[in-house]
Amino acid sequence: MNQNLIKVIAQYLAIETSYAVILSGEYGIGKTYFFKEVLSPEIKKVVVHNLDGKITFIPIHISLFGLKSIEEIQTEIFLSIYSIPRSKNFVLAGSILKTLARGIAGITKAGDIDKFIDDVRKGAVEQIDYNRLLLCLDDFDRISPQLNMREVLGFVNSLVENHGAKVIIIANETILSKDTEYISTLKEKVIGVTINYIPETSNVIENIINSKYSTENITYHTFLQNNLAKIKEISELNKNNFRNLIFFLEHFRYIFNSIELLFQADKNFRKNKEAKQKAIFDFSIAIAIEYKAGRLNIENAKKIHELSNRVYLANYKEDEEKAYLEKLNKEYFSNDTYYFFRSILDYIIGYSDFESQKLKDELDNYFNLIEKNNIIDLSILELLNYRNYYKLTDVEYKKTHVNY
Repeated sequence: MNQNLIKVIAQYLAIETSYAVILSGEYGIGKTYFFKEVLSPEIKKVVVHNLDGKITFIPIHISLFGLKSIEEIQTEIFLSIYSIPRSKNFVLAGSILKTLARGIAGITKAGDIDKFIDDVRKGAVEQIDYNRLLLCLDDFDRISPQLNMREVLGFVNSLVENHGAKVIIIANETILSKDTEYISTLKEKVIGVTINYIPETSNVIENIINSKYSTENITYHTFLQNNLAKIKEISELNKNNFRNLIFFLEHFRYIFNSIELLFQADKNFRKNKEAKQKAIFDFSIAIAIEYKAGRLNIENAKKIHELSNRVYLANYKEDEEKAYLEKLNKEYFSNDTYYFFRSILDYIIGYSDFESQKLKDELDNYFNLIEKNNIIDLSILELLNYRNYYKLTDVEYKKTHVNY
């Protein structure tokens, strides 16, 4: 799929156009990541022959989120161009300076555009025009209410029609189409091709993990690689919202590294290390994904607190919350032993900071029960965990509880 998208964009760059391309897809599935990490390196390899000879392209990424005026958009474009590392001095062509003039005036705060242009031209060796840029306007569907959609489309139309600019718009077009200004005839004039982005889930997850952790955090990276199948499974449950997945990866990184230091420092604590790591991993990924997706909140998190005593609460009255907890168990814990960690829950939902010693105490409380000389039968402990408790009859519970 990715290779086909790359070919479509390469062809868009190679032909004369007067329209923009929209890369559409659900929120959080990795559209921005695809542009920055996958598409942009390929764009730089594209060579096009025109009247100026061979040219290569410079991808520019701009987020429209929070921008309140066309001038702010122009400013962001200008600053992004000048933040590109270059091996030699360069100057922007007059066509670019003209379309960004109001933004540049805002930067100089003086309005003396001619003087500013003369300053940036000094020592220039290379000229960059729109025929060298691929401009990506991200978060197009989340522009500020203060920024009129018709105005933005008019600005894009000026770029593509009057200057032959290449523009990719990143948005969820399903949401974007609810804006009456977008579905007007101007949209038909500005947008030439709509590309539906469907991520290659497995590759995206691996790329995220490798790019973020393979060099700077090798121990953590190795652990994630060993648990890749579970990460992919949970991601699919979450409709492959990679933004939420990254939220988990970053929070769990802090938990993992903190507890790893304790493993290294305490020989006794290192016993059952892999089982302990799995326990905190299983709980953390469930809580982080559910919280970031908006399904877990302060109120039902309080109910999960009650599971810390391994009891499901058979007399639960709140049907909606009970249904949520059952769903949580079915999707995340139905095939595994469940361990509840209040220290992790409170940290991920922002109730308190993370304290590794509290997590160590919780792990010790659980795993001290399964030491060789401990008299507790693991099968009994499993029967008393929260997802099995409510299945027991009163007689079975009393018998089991006495043995426990």
